Amino acid sequence: MTSLVYNYFWNVLYHIFNLFVPLLTMPYIARTLGPHELGIHSYTATNTQYFILIATIGVTYGCQLITTSKKNKLLQTQLFWELYFFRIIVSIFTFIIFIVFLFLTQTTYFIFYLAQSIQIIALALDISWYYQGIENFKLITIRNLIMRIATILSIFILIKNQSDLLLYICILSCSTLISNLTFYTNLHKEIAKPTKHYWHFKKHIKPAALLLLPELIITLYATINKTYLGIFSSMTAVAYFENADRLIRILITFITASGTVFIPRINKLYATKQFETLKKLIVNSFLITNFLCFPLVAGILALSKDFSLWFFSNKFSGISTYIELEALLIILISWSHIIGVQFLIPTKNIKPYFYSVVIGACINLLLNYPCIKLFQEIGVVYATIAAELSVTVVQFYIIKKHFNIKQIFSRSLKFLISAILMYGIVLFINHQLPLSSGNLLLEILIGSVVYILSVGIFFYKKILTIIKSFFKECL
Repeated sequence: MTSLVYNYFWNVLYHIFNLFVPLLTMPYIARTLGPHELGIHSYTATNTQYFILIATIGVTYGCQLITTSKKNKLLQTQLFWELYFFRIIVSIFTFIIFIVFLFLTQTTYFIFYLAQSIQIIALALDISWYYQGIENFKLITIRNLIMRIATILSIFILIKNQSDLLLYICILSCSTLISNLTFYTNLHKEIAKPTKHYWHFKKHIKPAALLLLPELIITLYATINKTYLGIFSSMTAVAYFENADRLIRILITFITASGTVFIPRINKLYATKQFETLKKLIVNSFLITNFLCFPLVAGILALSKDFSLWFFSNKFSGISTYIELEALLIILISWSHIIGVQFLIPTKNIKPYFYSVVIGACINLLLNYPCIKLFQEIGVVYATIAAELSVTVVQFYIIKKHFNIKQIFSRSLKFLISAILMYGIVLFINHQLPLSSGNLLLEILIGSVVYILSVGIFFYKKILTIIKSFFKECL
């Protein structure tokens, strides 16, 4: 139990740090490089990501194998080197295919793609999966934190104008490579030297590939939008979408983080067949999530124009439309996270969950081109919303036999009404005050107070009951 708490602490620390890093660097990079250059980075990084993901083959699978072989050091050593050489060979072939792709496409961004390709080499040499397998999260977290801090300092010190785009990409790519190389300094203490016997890795190809397939689909689902925008629109449009999407997904992470904490509890309830308690926990998770989601979306809709000018600068004056439309994703993805990650996966309904994601990926793939043609660059946001909506609707359909969906929504109506009231008041105040960081903070505080008072005055008894029930079932 102590080990779990200890590992959880380091894992949470790293994820919190990762959340705040973009909030530090995004405004500076947006002002320094500008939308066109950031669009080039996003477009080349996205297209390289498809190849990078292939180089990650065996990471999840390797972590599982190392975990299950902890008590047998000889077997653990054998499995490590078999997977290590397997991943190296796959990565070499991937890198060759990537270089061929660059020459065949004759891209004008050749030099930027080469800088991005350092990530393929970095992933080939990644052995952090071994340390995850032996649950040494402290080592992983400390080394990654040091490299992230070094990366941030390098960005602020070295990136000074638009001509520094190549240097910016090199900093990001090389930081990943250096971070992965640092894990080798401890390896001799854990693993014996390899022998010819460790080249026998055929048995690992199929299970590693099967675990990689869902990750490929999810990555395609999440990144294909930027590829379409780069081909059919402009690099500026890519930058607008990329930065709006990153900002929204940071906010989504804050919403979904609390639910992730309770997954071990859900696993235990399922294992002990306490199905009714499990369902109550999921329902309350919906209510808590809606309590947070609705005012957040309302606040974004009311303040997006002023916030985008303050956060990204007037170079990104058109980004507010992307942020406003993508705000809907906060609700949709938070709901699908509850259904998929908190319910379907812990209750061993992996196939239905996988099918819902595949449906979303297919819809995203099919709608991007026609939406861009019909609505220009903003069409990619419509395609994204349609894809996420399809995932959420399919997942609600899957769980309808277990839950009263109508009751979940009716119990959340109080939060929606309070959020609409908050939106109206904040929007009115926003129109009266000039743009400044102080005024934005004031408007956020007023909105928060209005929302909490509205919920507290009209629905306080039910809220207290929900919160008490939620924590009682989670502890």
